[in-house]
Amino acid sequence: MKTTHVKQIANILFGLVLIVTGIDKLVPFLPWPEMADGANNFIGALFDSGYLWEVIGISEILIGIALVANRLVLFANILLAPLSINILLFHLFLDPAIEVSLPAILLFAYNALTLASLRKQYAAAIFGHSQKRLIEEVVAAQ
Repeated sequence: MKTTHVKQIANILFGLVLIVTGIDKLVPFLPWPEMADGANNFIGALFDSGYLWEVIGISEILIGIALVANRLVLFANILLAPLSINILLFHLFLDPAIEVSLPAILLFAYNALTLASLRKQYAAAIFGHSQKRLIEEVVAAQ
């Protein structure tokens, strides 16, 4: 199986997970696992804000659609980075049970590996030119 097929399958799988969890934030239908008190308080605060829980859900849906459609994958992964980091940290510090932490670890790993594989496009998107040209400019400025 070619690397591009593996990336496309990963995009679709993680995109579907994001779509489902995003919809669940807007219209709850999935059962919630038991969580530690700190985790319940944190989720409660997000929900009680009146908007943040919904914004996270909508963000997950939009990012998931982009990944499933294989469009704007770089942009979707840039937007996913703070979400995946916070999901991972939430599970590591507030709800460390492995059965709920494993998906968070996999999502973070997917996001990090995808961003690493797209680093040339990422540099071009941020700095407006290729990574090689950027390195040459930094070396020339010294």
